[in-house]
Amino acid sequence: VVCDLIEGKGPPPGIFFILDDTIKTMHSQHGDGVDLTFLEKMARVHKGHAHFSKRGRQFEIKHYAGNVQYSVLGFGEANKENVMALVHQSSNKLIQYLFHQTNEEGDESHPGRKKLALTAGTKIRTQCAALVAALMDCQPHYVRCIKSNDRKQPHNIDDKRVLHQIQYLGLLENVKVRRAGYAYRGDYGRFLDRFKWLAKETSREFSGKDAAGCKCIVKAAQKAIPALQDEVQWGQTMLFIRTPEAFFALEKLRERTFGVFVSRIQRAWTKYAGRRHLLQLSADISKLYAKQGKGRQRVSLYRPFDTDYCRDSQVRAAILAVLQYHGDDTAKLLFCDNVDKISKLGIRQPNFYLVVTGSAMYILEGQAPASSVDPKAIVPPLVSLRRRLPLSAIEGIVMSPFADPFLVLRITQTPVLPTPDVSHWKDNKSSASCMATNKKFSLFTRRHHCRVTGNLYCADVVSNLHPVPDRGCYTPVRVVDSVVGYFSTDMAEDVCLASEKKTEIAVVIVNALRTISITFDKAIRLRTAPVLSTSPSDTLTFETGAATAITVRPGNIVITVAAADQVPAQYLEARKKRERRRKKQRDAQRAADEAIRTARREVREKEREEERLRRVAEKKARKASERAKRSGSGTNLATNGANVRKFGEQLAQPQSNATSELAAALARRRGN
Repeated sequence: VVCDLIEGKGPPPGIFFILDDTIKTMHSQHGDGVDLTFLEKMARVHKGHAHFSKRGRQFEIKHYAGNVQYSVLGFGEANKENVMALVHQSSNKLIQYLFHQTNEEGDESHPGRKKLALTAGTKIRTQCAALVAALMDCQPHYVRCIKSNDRKQPHNIDDKRVLHQIQYLGLLENVKVRRAGYAYRGDYGRFLDRFKWLAKETSREFSGKDAAGCKCIVKAAQKAIPALQDEVQWGQTMLFIRTPEAFFALEKLRERTFGVFVSRIQRAWTKYAGRRHLLQLSADISKLYAKQGKGRQRVSLYRPFDTDYCRDSQVRAAILAVLQYHGDDTAKLLFCDNVDKISKLGIRQPNFYLVVTGSAMYILEGQAPASSVDPKAIVPPLVSLRRRLPLSAIEGIVMSPFADPFLVLRITQTPVLPTPDVSHWKDNKSSASCMATNKKFSLFTRRHHCRVTGNLYCADVVSNLHPVPDRGCYTPVRVVDSVVGYFSTDMAEDVCLASEKKTEIAVVIVNALRTISITFDKAIRLRTAPVLSTSPSDTLTFETGAATAITVRPGNIVITVAAADQVPAQYLEARKKRERRRKKQRDAQRAADEAIRTARREVREKEREEERLRRVAEKKARKASERAKRSGSGTNLATNGANVRKFGEQLAQPQSNATSELAAALARRRGN
């Protein structure tokens, strides 16, 4: 609309045509009269136009980027091209030769008719039309440059300056236009490459058509974005999405999918890196086993080292809560799995968890889920901490020479405190109310110190009684409900554990400490604590038999190991050879698969490039046909623009009879 207002041929005629008409009818006049007449004609012709208004001696045009006011003073003189008129009136033959006056020659399309005087408005219209025609023959791309501030300082954004540029560059209008149509327009190949991870069919290696792959992606994405079903339109070579909200939802879904992939990759890499390192350490400990004559179990040979074996999400969350309570949640997790513990009476107790981090070792006991439905009842945690030990408290590892799952951890014992430690208790006057319920203390509401935290609570939240050996409380005492299961309740003493992953546990601990050693003995005596001991004080004696069993005898606990569990040495050597052969086969298969994928990618890229070139050729042919139609119609871009050099056209040498004499003189001077 604004372009027609400025340069339209009409009806009604545009501003440039009104200006040319005013100059033609008032060519002999000068001064402000011409400008005011031009203003009055514009106001009369474009009265009521939505983008035009008269304001005194000015007129205002509502452009695409904003409103602009123009003063009419000087329009007439600027449009007359006075400089060129004076040059054409020169009597100097050289000036006439250089600046020949072609607008006085006859019009080829209308013989005998003189061409009209060329004005500045005509030049602008003709050159703009030629520029637009040249741009239409290409595929232009525009880059909007935003100046952040006027002081040329980095990391400094002037909000008003940036907003002004956005407004007058028309970026907001561009967004509105995009919203009015389709927010996303993309080739099938580009859409497939960007969003192929959203569908199982296209995430790995898709060999079908790009359009079929895009349909698989949209179908899979509709499960998370139901509105996508009505937002997508399918073209011959492109996919269209109507609203930006749908496209943004698709991008967020892609980000979430990548987040899942990143988590899997991190876990896989951690597992791979840890397994690679642990396998090297396992090879070293296997040499130690062979040197000491230690038997190997069949189940330990085919088990990979995964470090973290906890698959129950609720148990994992409970363990993480314990680690977080002790500030160990950000440490590297070295090992986590179920283990059995040999009790004081020589009974193999299941449902224990061993967690080893970069700084400490945790022995936790699993609890049965609460069956009470009373919302006021205290729900015990799924796991309770029995003992937390810094890794430096582990002095050594002892194993039997047989193929059994048992190992003994030598632990540095802590001395027994003569009296409970109350140094962390809060003063009775520091709080007049319960720190958990805000219930005020009184004669009937007594204050109680939690032996773990030292804070003041009422009896409603300190109903649990547990020993706190780290504070010297070796009998059950009051602790607040919120810390139950988070503090140690056992003494630091030697412990005997049973696990099929004993080799991995030993490797992890030895690699973390580097100062302890692994010893082997058929008779092991544990160093137990004088109070609150949960480990057997009798000697553990290992022997082989028909079946695995634990027999308690006076002063001795006999652990019988099944002889059938031990793997022969010949089998171990044959297994190593098979593993090496399988590794070579896997590497060869992996290389062949990668070659096939590379070839498929090359074929797909070649097909896409051929399709792109075909579309470009069709577009060029279509534009050439349109140009041929325009040139064959005999219509000019402007009525008086035949003598104006078009965009990209070379300047032709002038041919004039009036300058033939000067041309002949110059030729003689050159010796021709």
